[in-house]
Amino acid sequence: MSPLPSRTCGRRPIIPVARFFSHLERDGQWKYGPTVTEKLLAAKEHTIRRRVTALRTTYRIGRGIPATKPSHLKAIIPIFKGPWNGLPPGHGQLDTIAHCGDSLRGDFIYSVNCTDASTYWTVTRAQWNKGQGATIASLGQIRQRLPFPWIMAHPDTGSEFINWTAKDWCEAQGIQLTRSEPNRKNDNMYVEERNGHVVRKFLGYGRFDCPEVVPLLNDLYDLLNPYLNHFLPVRRTMNKERVGAK
Repeated sequence: MSPLPSRTCGRRPIIPVARFFSHLERDGQWKYGPTVTEKLLAAKEHTIRRRVTALRTTYRIGRGIPATKPSHLKAIIPIFKGPWNGLPPGHGQLDTIAHCGDSLRGDFIYSVNCTDASTYWTVTRAQWNKGQGATIASLGQIRQRLPFPWIMAHPDTGSEFINWTAKDWCEAQGIQLTRSEPNRKNDNMYVEERNGHVVRKFLGYGRFDCPEVVPLLNDLYDLLNPYLNHFLPVRRTMNKERVGAK
């Protein structure tokens, strides 16, 4: 007899449950009394679905096993969801963009993007992979290129930002470190927009897996950032008006 698939849903075992019971009983593998057997065979669809769902949750069936435990830093670094309007310059949202092409295998270049929520001032730096040392070096270069004091750094929950090295660096620089809520990209809406408008628009989605390209990309960013920050206007939504269903 073939066992039930490890990722079965609650609907699939409903029809063959009696057949499975007869096979287990035939092979001497059914060790339960008549009361349990009677209840099993009389179970309705919603009961089986509820029990299967509980088993999947308990034994993490259908999910990968995480190799690391959630960082305690996520309980220390506060979540900030706004409001963003009215904040002074210096409240920068952070994100990394992977230049991996169509595969995440191996090492490749990342871009660290910082976008100020008040002015849309953008500073972008390229780095090899996204290790803590490389990320801190990029943050230091971003801080040097900002024309105003860096008050708050607001990344997502990526491990390149949510670590003790980044936290200690921010504290040493007098920068408040906050984070967005997991799986809520709208918490980082300004930098997410600039990821596409700046990085993807000018670099595309190709794979950069040569360390020698990092200084070349930073030379490009040294020209691109002043051009975007000084010579191109930024349009922002002032209000919205409903016309019919739109």
